[in-house]
Amino acid sequence: MVGESPFYANILVSDISRARAFYEGVLGVAPLRIAESEVVYRSGGTQFAISRVGDAGPTVHTVGSFIVTDIESAASDLRGRGVVLEQYDLPGLRTVNGIATFAGDGAALPDRVAWFRDPDGNLLSIVQEGSS
Repeated sequence: MVGESPFYANILVSDISRARAFYEGVLGVAPLRIAESEVVYRSGGTQFAISRVGDAGPTVHTVGSFIVTDIESAASDLRGRGVVLEQYDLPGLRTVNGIATFAGDGAALPDRVAWFRDPDGNLLSIVQEGSS
C-alpha cells in the first residue's frame, strides 16, 4: 500500500549550486545522486531532492522538517552556521529564541519546532517531538 511506503519530498530551487552549498555545506546533508537539474539527498532514513525550476520562490508553508532529539543543540548549531531562525509572535504561535512549543492533543509532552529558510526562501524546520 502507498500508505506504508516511504515518502520522497521534492524542494524547488532556482540555483542548484547555491542550494547545494546550503544543503550540503550548511546543513551537512550528503548527496546520493547528482544530476544537472536535481540532487537527491538522504537524511536519516529518508530521502529528499532539490530540483531546479525557473520560478522557485519563498513558500508560506513548511516544505520539510528534520526530526531532532535536542532542538536547543540543533538550533544553536544552525545559528553557528549562519542560519537565521524565524521569529513569530502571533495568536497561537510564539517563538522564544526561535523555538515554538506546542502542547499536542493528549500528548504527555509538547512538541518543539524552529523554522528557517533555504536560499530560495523555502521554509524548513527542525522538530523535537514529545520534548519537555
